[in-house]
Amino acid sequence: MQAVAGLAITILVAVGLRLAGVLLFFPGWLVILADEMVIFLVVLFLVLAFDLTELGIFLNTNYRNSLAELEKFRKENAEYQFEMLKLQLNPHFLFNSLNTLSSLVYEDAAKASEFIRRLSDVYRYVLDNRSRELVTLRQEMEFVSSYTYLLGIRFQGMVDFKLEMEEKALDRQIAPMTLQLLIENAVKHNVASRQRPLAIRIFTKNDDLWVTNNLQLKENNDNTGVGLKNIRSRYGFLTSREVLITSDEKTFTVKIPLI
Repeated sequence: MQAVAGLAITILVAVGLRLAGVLLFFPGWLVILADEMVIFLVVLFLVLAFDLTELGIFLNTNYRNSLAELEKFRKENAEYQFEMLKLQLNPHFLFNSLNTLSSLVYEDAAKASEFIRRLSDVYRYVLDNRSRELVTLRQEMEFVSSYTYLLGIRFQGMVDFKLEMEEKALDRQIAPMTLQLLIENAVKHNVASRQRPLAIRIFTKNDDLWVTNNLQLKENNDNTGVGLKNIRSRYGFLTSREVLITSDEKTFTVKIPLI
């Protein structure tokens, strides 16, 4: 587009100089001027027509690219929603929770009552926020508090959670269920035992939310990366800042931008 605009300006300047030359150096310039004006108008019309055609092609190309990007996002968002639905109805999580609850009922009635309340909070949060694009970090952490409580009762010291939130960060926003996905990912793919506890740390630093865990992968690890891909895709739509995923021999880290 810049090259075309430059060419158009060059042509118009050349024709303008030609007209100036006629006015300055030809005594009978009135007759010649009429012809030159016709030439000038014809050239101007052609240049404008060419520019408008190029502009139309440019806008049409951008429009098609925008539609393609929108369709890509819709597809990825549909995949994300499907993943959320699977997590929401995850029979393993519900089965394990009910199994834990059945033991608590006979061992500790008060703890069983608290477990039921927390389980209700988890599912209420999922139902209320599954279609929302953003929630505050404060809301997400209230959910995470209940979710980690359930996991803590289930794993009995085999998973250690450390939550460190800066007060000023709690009013920032993130995509709902982000932390649940990352916690679930860590628990699913790593060994957790009393001899080798899984340590999950969630904290804020500057404008980011960090989730780290010690890396002790299970032998038959079938990690497809779908959950992490969905998180990256969703944040790619919400912000220009990147979700950073790193790992070394000891630690797996995900850095989520706060919005």
